[in-house]
Amino acid sequence: MKKNLLKLFSIFTVLLAFSSCSKKTDEFGWYYNFEDAQKVAQSKNKGILLFVNSIYDSPESYNAVKLITESKEFVSKLSDFVCVHFDFSDPNIFQANIPTDLTDDEQKAFEKKRAKYEKQFFTADKYVIKNTPTLLMLTKEGYFVSSINFDYLSNSVDGYVSKIILEKDSLQELNQKVALTSKGSNLDKVKAIDELFESQDELYRPLLIDLYKKIPSLDKENSSGLVPKYIREIANAEAFESLIKFDFESAVNTYIKAADDKRNTPEDRQYLYTLAVNVESNSFNPNIEKIISLLNQAIEFAPETEDAKNLNLYLTEIQKQQ
Repeated sequence: MKKNLLKLFSIFTVLLAFSSCSKKTDEFGWYYNFEDAQKVAQSKNKGILLFVNSIYDSPESYNAVKLITESKEFVSKLSDFVCVHFDFSDPNIFQANIPTDLTDDEQKAFEKKRAKYEKQFFTADKYVIKNTPTLLMLTKEGYFVSSINFDYLSNSVDGYVSKIILEKDSLQELNQKVALTSKGSNLDKVKAIDELFESQDELYRPLLIDLYKKIPSLDKENSSGLVPKYIREIANAEAFESLIKFDFESAVNTYIKAADDKRNTPEDRQYLYTLAVNVESNSFNPNIEKIISLLNQAIEFAPETEDAKNLNLYLTEIQKQQ
């Protein structure tokens, strides 16, 4: 997919059919609501498969996408997984025209469908889906396991199912690492969470926030030395949630609040304020006075660092512009 999905949704208003969506799965067994699928996965101890296709798919993949998503056989052969499908292939979902002559019932149906797509776009952004078709394997908690690399040349469901089965060892391995995060002493848990975090690709580490958010309270005295690291990571994940909603102010405040934790070193606090400066500088309407204030505070935390020198240079340039 060539553009950020959530950004597309913010630019274009969804134009949709007014059909009801009361069922949680389609006729082929695919869920369309990720949260519903995750609840089932957790209750039945299953992995999750998230498949996304769109209007940007290559023509060569069309038959394969149809084979995978319109076959009860595909889902039934993967009984160890809960399957979720986001279908963004209808060009109408990106049209700007909004119906103006809807009845009350049609308006409600329209809003319901629009909410459905908005949630799907948000989830696709969360999993950093940039190209489609894409199939991700996830744990029941929604943690990233792998991206299944299809060549989309097979003419049988079994051809695609077999590639998924080959990744089950990776799912089991990650599940074992997740299990260790709730065993032993508090410091054992902190160490296990850190090992899980480091094992994940950087793109998918924010998905672990429910785990590493526990570290500051598990290690109140910072005995592990890891607390500042995860204060920073928590702030990054929370700021990301704000930024994909284009809420720059909340993202800035997230970094400022994180910097106030006394377990941070002066350098940590300087770094967090630098991130706040970066967000404010790249917002839709940068507040120059606020940027200058944040820069001054960042420099004051650790004025002798190399970062402080760079911040002073930026401050000088900003003041010239002002």
